[in-house]
Amino acid sequence: QDERLVIGKGLFKRETKIHSFVGLNVYLSTGEVAVIESAFGTTGKFRLTVPNGLKPETLQLLQGTGKKKGRAKENQQESSTTPQEPHQSVKIYLQFKRYVFDPDKRMKQ
Repeated sequence: QDERLVIGKGLFKRETKIHSFVGLNVYLSTGEVAVIESAFGTTGKFRLTVPNGLKPETLQLLQGTGKKKGRAKENQQESSTTPQEPHQSVKIYLQFKRYVFDPDKRMKQ
């Protein structure tokens, strides 16, 4: 919906308290840097904001991975006749340090 907002999944389990990771920088496999903003839903999804906006190539990759709803039979017929591109996903990398003797138990970058 927006070139600065991305919904991520698969980085955290559903039991993880995402609020302790809010504000940390993450790196996308396409080269952009984003910031974790908040949890999204209850299945471990989260919102990322990209301060400089996404590159057009990344935006095209992310828009192409959405599920298509409705008219399943027509979509199946069309997809069987057209050659499909290999699925490319955008990976999210989170790097942080957590010191053993830190009394606050915070993540640092």
